Amino acid sequence: MSHPRPCPSRPLLPPLDWQALASAFHAAVTNPENHVIHRADGGLHFTAFLEGDADHPELITLGAMVVGRRLSGASAAEWLPGLNAYFRPERGLFCNGQRDDRIEYWYLMHVNALIVAVARMTGAPWLCRLLRTSLDRIRDLARRVDYRFDAQGFDFLRQQPFTDREAFRQPDSIGGYGYLMLAGWQLFGEGAFYREALAALQRYQAFSANPWYEVSNGAMAALAAARMAALGEDLDVAHFLARILDPVEGPLFTGQWGEAAIDGLMRGWRGFSREEASKTAYSLESLLPPAYLLPMVRYWPSLAATVAAYVLNVASHARWFFGGYLGAGAESRPDLSAAVPYETLHGCQHGMAPYARGDFFGHKSVYGGAMIAWLSRLLQPTTDPYVLAMDVGASDFLMPTTPTFLVYNPWPEARSVEVPALGGEADCYDLIAHTMIHPGDGNAAEIAGGGVRLLSRLPQGTARDLRVDGDRGFLVHGGTVIDYHYPHGTPPQ
Repeated sequence: MSHPRPCPSRPLLPPLDWQALASAFHAAVTNPENHVIHRADGGLHFTAFLEGDADHPELITLGAMVVGRRLSGASAAEWLPGLNAYFRPERGLFCNGQRDDRIEYWYLMHVNALIVAVARMTGAPWLCRLLRTSLDRIRDLARRVDYRFDAQGFDFLRQQPFTDREAFRQPDSIGGYGYLMLAGWQLFGEGAFYREALAALQRYQAFSANPWYEVSNGAMAALAAARMAALGEDLDVAHFLARILDPVEGPLFTGQWGEAAIDGLMRGWRGFSREEASKTAYSLESLLPPAYLLPMVRYWPSLAATVAAYVLNVASHARWFFGGYLGAGAESRPDLSAAVPYETLHGCQHGMAPYARGDFFGHKSVYGGAMIAWLSRLLQPTTDPYVLAMDVGASDFLMPTTPTFLVYNPWPEARSVEVPALGGEADCYDLIAHTMIHPGDGNAAEIAGGGVRLLSRLPQGTARDLRVDGDRGFLVHGGTVIDYHYPHGTPPQ
């Protein structure tokens, strides 16, 4: 089944070198002269902005930095203890700030999802214990508000929801809640978490209009829905994806500002009006969704081409957040490190279209830039600069899997590319063709024009150990599901 692609099949400019960007970003934020990293409360912390305030560290920054560090293959042992400072014992919750008395719902869901990722990657017992407590408290909060997150957030001193302005209501937080509950089930095995997740995603699906407020909630909901649908639940996975890749009511930008294509970039929030929201793209919101949407493809391969085209556009057009890609006079602080992205990109300011600048608290976003390390792992190069090996397993913190890569050919004619990430001595399994690619074929991948391959790298000799789960039609190796949609009645090949 094909699905409409809201983004062009191929951006005009090639994707950025995300590995080089990640190296430069890491050097910038760990350079003592930039005063981004500091020690407090028994751990290391990062300011949210390059010119930020060290007195107000945030979990949204440290959590993303730790995940990025681990995804890049480096140790995060020195950074890990700092996470403890964001667990509020009196509330039993991970919160974004260490002293906040209230929290917006999207922050609550997002930062706890970062803790899910770190817990899954490190298995640190102390962190898993705190996470379990935090998920229990979030479940209690959801029941207390009758699963209606149609407010801005929760005030812990008054013990009630709060909304400063009507435009700040965040109903899509039920989607982020569903993801957290599913993560709780995957990590701790408690059936009550699974039931909470399903009920939450059903509520999200039932909204008559796109409930989008903050893109992380919808992105997490889409991944959770894909996982649960692959397990047999009646959820419309394409519908979940469409709410993120929605240029009409949702966050997605398409088209151009001046001469710059912005397809794939995201609005920061719903805004006070559609016109107002459509003036500004945000770096965090643009860089984050691929981490949740790429893993969807393993559970629901029919969405592969749509997701791949979208991610390829992000990989190219995110360049406008970095100093040096826009013309002279089109950025607010050219004196600051070009390795750290601006927080926002405006359609037109100071006579320049587009124009990169900051927002309320700073210009260069460390908390958004932290996603660069994630993308450096997720977007691997091949021998064609426009063809990426997109890792669909590395950021799946619900159910780890074998290394699996989405390889998309945006050209109209067939291409053969070398995919170093596959490894020449491994077996590979194509989740779309449902066939094995055996050793001796090397790293080469033949891809039809506009086509996709979804290739899972398996240990050499795995083919003889594959079996079909007769009850569910899953192709499995050991305890790992390789293919959730294996054709019934077909023996493994």
